[in-house]
Amino acid sequence: MGDVSAFPDSDALIVAREVGKLSSNAVVDWRESKELLLGNLVGLASREQFLVFDEIALVIEQACTGISPIWNVGLPKIRPSILGNGKPAVTGTRYGKNRYSTGAHCPLEWAQPTIEGVALARARYAVWHSALTRLAGCLSGKLKNIVAMPPISRASPWNTAVQPRR
Repeated sequence: MGDVSAFPDSDALIVAREVGKLSSNAVVDWRESKELLLGNLVGLASREQFLVFDEIALVIEQACTGISPIWNVGLPKIRPSILGNGKPAVTGTRYGKNRYSTGAHCPLEWAQPTIEGVALARARYAVWHSALTRLAGCLSGKLKNIVAMPPISRASPWNTAVQPRR
């Protein structure tokens, strides 16, 4: 008949089935989530957006790497807008070295990471954390050899306010 170890463990099959029930189209509504995701950076966010994640792929990917998604991509930075020639852009008229028309200025832009990049990384982490928490609940009492636990990491570690532990 063959080696018994060639068959998947019954717990593994149950876990796989429950992971398959996670959403492949999890939507994070920006209006509802931007304060949680950005905290004191929320005033920098310029556009409303919907972020969509595949919870199944996210849980599997992070399980394979053995780490949580990276949420701390740094803080957004501002830099001068640079032209194709490598020099800062200037609106207004230049009359000579350090002489410009009234109101002339150098437009600014977000450097990496952008505020959207920060929000995306944090939303990805939050979706992963939520999916694992729900998955642990769904697996409760269904496994024979192991116990599925929710993540021990905080749901929103970028939030410096004290969060209750489970």
